[in-house]
Amino acid sequence: MSYKPSLEKFFSIRNSKLAEGQDCVLLAQEDGKYYRVKEYIGLLEKIEPRIPSIENIPTVLVKFAGGKTFRIRAYIDTNLEVGCFVSVYGIFTKDAFENLQFTCKGGMVRAFGRLTEAGRVNTKYIYRFGFGELSQISESFRYPSTLSNIEVLEQGMLWTYYGTDIEEIEAKKAEDFIEEDTTLDFSTGDNFSINQSNGEVANITS
Repeated sequence: MSYKPSLEKFFSIRNSKLAEGQDCVLLAQEDGKYYRVKEYIGLLEKIEPRIPSIENIPTVLVKFAGGKTFRIRAYIDTNLEVGCFVSVYGIFTKDAFENLQFTCKGGMVRAFGRLTEAGRVNTKYIYRFGFGELSQISESFRYPSTLSNIEVLEQGMLWTYYGTDIEEIEAKKAEDFIEEDTTLDFSTGDNFSINQSNGEVANITS
């Protein structure tokens, strides 16, 4: 199936942290900032034609609650078809024009209502059963990069954060990150970078 193998590792870690009285969330980066990765249920509206020599990752159109449709690039299974429900792990962020965009970070699979709908199943894969309704969408929660318990789950792709302050972190507003976004880091040597207001990263050499 097309969930990333690291998702199974994440839920194993989360179960251990919950047993210790802490929660654990999955994070991904966009423009050097950490955002919480969540599962979203949508309706697959279209699988766009793919030119293998140009486009290795397929692009699909997925509708969420409120009739909001997004183009998503993700590896997909052969059992996905137009009109089926899908489960996709990713983040919603804003582009330079303040428009929401969705980026798949953990993979996409078909969401089956019943076990019998899946037909033959392979026990080494993760399946998604029992969906309810289309997911509401909003900008994903941003996490401060200064948190001490952020750990690598998949190098350069996914991270985890565990603690008892999840609700407090997710109550932060955009203005709470002004200091982080405007602080220059000279600790790595002569080269450093800063996130600009347009979302681009400027590399500067002193």
